[in-house]
Amino acid sequence: MRNSAHRPVSQTGIWIDHSRAIVVEIAADDTVHTRTLKSDLERTTKPQGGAHGGIGEHVVTGANLRRLAERRRNALRTFYRSVWGALPSEGDLVVLGPSLAPKELIRNAPRHGNTAARLRAILRLGTVTDGELLARVREFFGRDAPRRQAMAH
Repeated sequence: MRNSAHRPVSQTGIWIDHSRAIVVEIAADDTVHTRTLKSDLERTTKPQGGAHGGIGEHVVTGANLRRLAERRRNALRTFYRSVWGALPSEGDLVVLGPSLAPKELIRNAPRHGNTAARLRAILRLGTVTDGELLARVREFFGRDAPRRQAMAH
């Protein structure tokens, strides 16, 4: 856990897999902003019609596989760029998620800027709800959830 007297402008957690990203930003005043970004990966890499060997069958040749792989790479690059574009320009970052997507996101970080200096960790984490992600991000950055004030009767 990280806890310091000086807090950056914001602290942001990104949970990402190949189909979506959830961005949770906690501002210095504890205001929370959550955004979900969807990937076009499935839509852009689904084999298109053409000659079929039979009903429900699709002939996939080497050339088709290469085109599908290239479409997949391009769709992921576009998705990662949109995630980077949705992040605040300052503050600490933690990237979470299953599989390879968190590392691929970092590999596709903008070449300019201070991404490496802002990145605090890449953590493996399975599928979570927005609330669970917020709790994990708060825990990672050592920030307690704001206390609810008791209502006067």
